[in-house]
Amino acid sequence: MRFAPSALVLAFAVLSPAFGQDQKQSALDAYQDCSETIHRSPEVGFKTCKDYLEKFSSDEEKRANQVRGWVQAYQTATVYAKALQGFPNEPGRDWFVYAADLKVSLPSLNDEKDNYKISIVRSFSNSHQEELLRKAEAVYRSQDGFIRMITSDPLGWGPDLPNQIVPLWGTRGNDNVRVPEVITTSAVRYYYDLSIAMREKRAFEQVFPMVTTSLKYHATIKPYPAYEHAGRKFSDVLVANLDLEWSSICGGLCGIGFTRNKLVVLRDDGEVLALFLDAPTNNTMWVS
Repeated sequence: MRFAPSALVLAFAVLSPAFGQDQKQSALDAYQDCSETIHRSPEVGFKTCKDYLEKFSSDEEKRANQVRGWVQAYQTATVYAKALQGFPNEPGRDWFVYAADLKVSLPSLNDEKDNYKISIVRSFSNSHQEELLRKAEAVYRSQDGFIRMITSDPLGWGPDLPNQIVPLWGTRGNDNVRVPEVITTSAVRYYYDLSIAMREKRAFEQVFPMVTTSLKYHATIKPYPAYEHAGRKFSDVLVANLDLEWSSICGGLCGIGFTRNKLVVLRDDGEVLALFLDAPTNNTMWVS
């Protein structure tokens, strides 16, 4: 039986609103399932959200774009987290030496002439000690903690990850200034470059414009016939003691500051024996 054109139009007009409403409800249910799942299990949430986008790509623009942003952040974050596994710890250790940092240069200066103060002092007795100090500065903490943080909060970490795959030494803090978990050559260079950029009124990554900054990095390396720290004893070693202080203010109630310390014990042949990050200051900072 054939319907007249007018009858088809009438039938579609009656059926279409109900079908559209069902689709809207299904899309909303799928969106809510995606939103709830990503908090419980990002890995499962990624699959759930991709399924939502595949089935309801034309859903409400704000919701769909929000999910697309999360999916993209998750992909970026998980790729980076997986790449961090390519920086393995030394056997039986919770640290490693990042070779690229050995090639990063740090200036030596004491510049306190304006609101952007910089003091970088590295002390050693000879070229061999300088080489060992450089190696101590290139010691990174295990990336396992960063991998867990990235995979548990891909949306938060996605925009913060470097464009190139490099090991991480800190996290974003107040005013978008990075806060170090361990002092490294790249970390010191970051605060130096940030100081210069603020002095020259240039943008630096996502950091807020600062009216004052202060960087102090003092590193020493000394030989010890006997050395003891945290209950561990060493003989005929060199100890690198690294101290980093940072403060920055971008307004009346806008600022951040912290002090960090790193101790590295090395043999004269360059083998790293221990990394200590147990100074009380490593767990404190101020914000305003």
